[in-house]
Amino acid sequence: MIRAILFFAAAASAMPAAADDDARLWKLATDTQSLYGLATDALANSDAAFEALAETRGRIEATLGTGGPDALAEARAAWLPTRDAVDTIIGRRAELVAAHEAQSTIGAAARQLVARLDEVARILVETAADPEAASRVYHVARTQRLLDRLARRVDEALEGSAATPTIIDNIGRDAKLVEVTLDAFVTGNDELEISRIAEARAAALISEVRTLYAAQGEAIDALLDASADLIAAGEALKQLRAHGEVLAAAPSIAHARASKGAAAAAAARPGETGG
Repeated sequence: MIRAILFFAAAASAMPAAADDDARLWKLATDTQSLYGLATDALANSDAAFEALAETRGRIEATLGTGGPDALAEARAAWLPTRDAVDTIIGRRAELVAAHEAQSTIGAAARQLVARLDEVARILVETAADPEAASRVYHVARTQRLLDRLARRVDEALEGSAATPTIIDNIGRDAKLVEVTLDAFVTGNDELEISRIAEARAAALISEVRTLYAAQGEAIDALLDASADLIAAGEALKQLRAHGEVLAAAPSIAHARASKGAAAAAAARPGETGG
């Protein structure tokens, strides 16, 4: 009987600590589950998400603290690479904001350029006077498709996926091809089999298009300059997701171990009644 009383007294004294550990574990799970979403929103250029990500990082570190069950100790180890990923994203805030500003400029310019090239194509069709007219119209339409694709790829590059390095390379190639094609409309290019656009109205529009594209080109250069930061942020997002799952699982791990421990303890005291 005395042993039973001592056992229940010890268990009762441990209850507040166990409840505190439980609260820490569930708080940790709640915060870590929100990390990936906040980081994704931050990469999408949300100022509020950057602020919330920094605040959540601080709360998690306070929750982890020291001591507690084995699950918290393991969570601390998992937090180190997770924190590095969060720091990578927060530390590139200025570069990511600049990349989004470039994205906005590129998208708006692409719409203007496509509209101007529509006018060029219409004029070329109306004034077709030589066998090469159809070829020029084809290359104008192809340039429009390149501009559309360029804008789409810029959007994809800022999503932070594993494909970002390849997308960045494709953006650079598309941008150069548009530049060369627009120049060919003015001077002609035998290698690309593009003849010069001589019709006065169409030529004037092409000159306007080249000026607009120069401004877009600056935004594209800014985006390409930020490519290393985009790639690093995308990789950090991937790491955050992987390690964050370990942190979020901490309460379940702790409860499973506690249940197993309780079952083992009960099995070790068969028929105990005191004495």
